[in-house]
Amino acid sequence: MPNQKYMDKLQLRQNYHNLWHSDLMRTMQNDPLYCCLAIWCGPCVSYRLRKRAIHNDMSRYVCCAGYMSCSGRCGESRCPKFCLATETQHKIEMDKRDGKFGPQPMTVPPAQQMSRLDQPYAPTAGYPTPS
Repeated sequence: MPNQKYMDKLQLRQNYHNLWHSDLMRTMQNDPLYCCLAIWCGPCVSYRLRKRAIHNDMSRYVCCAGYMSCSGRCGESRCPKFCLATETQHKIEMDKRDGKFGPQPMTVPPAQQMSRLDQPYAPTAGYPTPS
């Protein structure tokens, strides 16, 4: 039988909702100036966002965020700024993480429930409910 500490954690996870601040289709209307800058100077925007994602600490930089087979083997520890200049990330979610939309910093998301065969659609975790 599960103990109370386990049950409290389970209840916390079930009540937790980490929603996107902006869905993909509304990104341009929510931050039009930055989107225009990204159109005209994509590499500059990409560089700044990736650097911001690692909290401007270049010692934390790993090529392609560690997702590619070449990650860690590109010499990025010797020249991280050069390697960083070739990547992209997402500004609005980092604005959320950094508290620019209020005092709700991004935290570790909970485990999500996968949809089952007897459910007509997947759970809506991570997306705002339609209004």
